[in-house]
Formats: sequence, C-alpha cells, structure tokens
Amino acid sequence: MFEPGDDRGRAPRGERPVTVAVLDRLEAAVTGVLDRRVDELDEMALRAELAAVEDARRRLHARVCTVTATLADRQAARARQVAPTDPRAGERAVRETQTALAGELGWTPSEAKANREVGQQLTASPEAASAAADGELSVGHLRHLHRTLKHLLGEQRREAETRLLAAAKVEDVVMFGRTCQALLAELDAAAAEQAETRRWQRRRASVTRTPDGLTQLFGQWAGVDAEGLETVIRAFRRPDGPDEHRTPEQRTADAIADWVRATLAGERTPTQHGTRPHVVMTIAAEDLKTRDPAAPVTFGSGRQTILAAVRDYLDDANWSWIVVDPDGIPIEAGPETRHVPVALWRSLVLRDGGCIADGCDTPPEWCDVMHLGDWHKDGGRLSLDTAGLGCRRDHRRYDHGAWTITWQGRRPVLHHPDRPPGTDPRAGPDPGG
Repeated sequence: MFEPGDDRGRAPRGERPVTVAVLDRLEAAVTGVLDRRVDELDEMALRAELAAVEDARRRLHARVCTVTATLADRQAARARQVAPTDPRAGERAVRETQTALAGELGWTPSEAKANREVGQQLTASPEAASAAADGELSVGHLRHLHRTLKHLLGEQRREAETRLLAAAKVEDVVMFGRTCQALLAELDAAAAEQAETRRWQRRRASVTRTPDGLTQLFGQWAGVDAEGLETVIRAFRRPDGPDEHRTPEQRTADAIADWVRATLAGERTPTQHGTRPHVVMTIAAEDLKTRDPAAPVTFGSGRQTILAAVRDYLDDANWSWIVVDPDGIPIEAGPETRHVPVALWRSLVLRDGGCIADGCDTPPEWCDVMHLGDWHKDGGRLSLDTAGLGCRRDHRRYDHGAWTITWQGRRPVLHHPDRPPGTDPRAGPDPGG
C-alpha cells in the first residue's frame, strides 16, 4: 500500500511513461478550459470554445470506445486461454468486463456494450477510425455505422462503409440512421430484414410513478408498430388554441391522454371478466351528496386525489354502489348504471357536432359530456337542456374557471364572459387563462 504523496512505484518525473505524461497534459488542458470564466467571454469566443470542446468530446469518446473494446478483447482472449474447452468463456469475460467498467465509470450496462461495439468497429475500420479521430463522427453516427456494417461482408461492406462515411459527415444522426437503413435494403434485402428483426428485439416500454405522483412513460418501438404509434399520436395531437402555450412535449402528452380516453370509451378493447378496461374511482356516497371539493377519491391503483380534480370525469361515467361494513368489507353491490344514456349521447353528437367552446373544432369522439350549470343538479340526471359536448381542455376550463354558457337557439356555446360568442378569440389575451 502506498500512502498519499508517496512516490514509490512511480517513475522519476523526467522518466515518467509516455501515456502518463499524455494524461497529465490532458488533465491540464481540461482544467485550463474549465478555469476560464464564461461570463468574461464574448459571443464569438463562446461559440469558438463550444465548437472546440464538442470536437474534442467526439474525438475522446471515440478513444473511450477503442479502449473499452481493447480491454474486453484482452479479457476474452485471456479467458479462452484459461478455459480452452469452454466455448462461452470469452463471451462471459466480455460481459464481466462491461459490467465492471459500468460500475467503475458510472455507465449504464447498455452504454458499456455500445462503447465496446463502436470500439470494435473503429478497430476493424481504419477509415472510420480516422474520421472519428478527426472529430467528424459522433458516437451516434458510429453506432449506426456499426449496426449496419455488421450485416455485410466483402465488397458490399467496403462499398457501404465508403458511402456511409461520406453521408455521416453531412447528415445528423436521425437522417444518417435512415440512410443506413435504406442502403442496407439496397445492397442486401435479407440483411435488411435481419436488421429490422434486431431493431424489433430492442423494443421495450416501462410505466413508472415518480415520487411526486406523476406517471412516467418511456419506450421504444420498431417497424409497423412504431409507424402506427406515431400515426395515432399525430391524429390526436391538436395545435394550440389562440390562448394556449403548450410545449411540444405537453402537446404529445395530451395527445396520448386523449388516445387513452378514446380507447377506454371504444367498443373493441379487450375485456376482463366481461368488462372493458376502465378507470376505477371510489368515492364515499356522503361526499357525493355534499359535493365537498376536498373529499378524498381513491383510484383502483391505490393512488389518492380529491373530488375537485376528477369532477369533469364524473360527468360521463358508469356508476355502481357497494355497501361495506364498519371494517370496510363489501357486503352488497348494486348494478352498474350508465350515467349518459346512449340516446342522449347520440342526440348531443347531432346537436353539438363537437366541442361547444367558441372557436374549438374538436370532434365528438374526443369530447366529454359536460354538465351545464350546477354539477349533479337534480340528482345528476342529464338532458339536452343540462348537457353539452366539450373537449378535455374546455371541459376543465368550464369546471374550474370563469367560462360560461350562452344559448344560440337550442345549441349551447361555451365562452369567456369578456368575449361574447362570435368574437375573434385572437383579439386580445384571454382573461380566463
């Protein structure tokens, strides 16, 4: 063991190994960049530094990949020498090396694997290694290049490498990925099919809850499934209204939520015990009577909310009652009742034709049935005089804001009181928000 500051085991300063001296210079260069005060640089200097740092980052990441692959290859070769009769010895050694590097360097296992694969590509391709050393290829380009060339051999591989290296220097990562797919299909249809299968095998999705109660969706899809997913999201993704200012991510989140609601309301969804999937909310009968906005509501998953947060969902819902004993054990259950009869729904579609908010063109199939006036007035019974169609956004506005209903003949119109129906909503800011 060497104590801090102990020079034993080190070469004299004038005789330090070349690799150590190089790393010392790298550390000094990085420290020099980080010591520069950003707020003292003008815009031209900032842009120059950004370009230089990005160039260095690309070149160093290529080096990271090459070193990773070299370490894994050496461990695999050593394992095969130790156990020459074990055909899986080298493969296990590679996985163990990746796992060890991930733990030491804070990588994910997939990052460790990708770095090794890119490093193997650079080792096998002097042209790609040269381009990466010059900072012309990002790690994303290198991954696409590796995944494409691994399916080709001989002259086809050399041709593909030449064409793809030229494309990688002028295309961003997404466009380059499409170029790789197209070129592989052009050169070898069977290889393209194999690559598509590999992409499909990488599909995955996860739904998790964040500590603050949000649901987080992450996933990736391939082939027809990916195209179908994007097509459906585009169909439900509506542009902002004149008084909306959503981020692109919020528009996509709203589109997925509308898609889920339309699916739950559809007739072709899978059933469980004869019932289509639906969101379950448990509310005490007394709380429904008092309409206390702070009354607790429990979802089927166990998540908690309050009545005010779900009142717009309760306008069009199936209801059933369950009697429980003092210990909370169900002892009697009533039949499920559709809150909005089919005949009323059809009449609303015919009369309203979609969302009744002034200037909104959301179609009926994306709309809720809204209570017009007092919520659950007259025991919650709905009629053409007390109901209207509203998209999720405008339904929430009506329930939680100052928006009001006026009648144009037999059709209700939802609008802000400071904007009479028929006025241009772009004439000024929306006081209701």
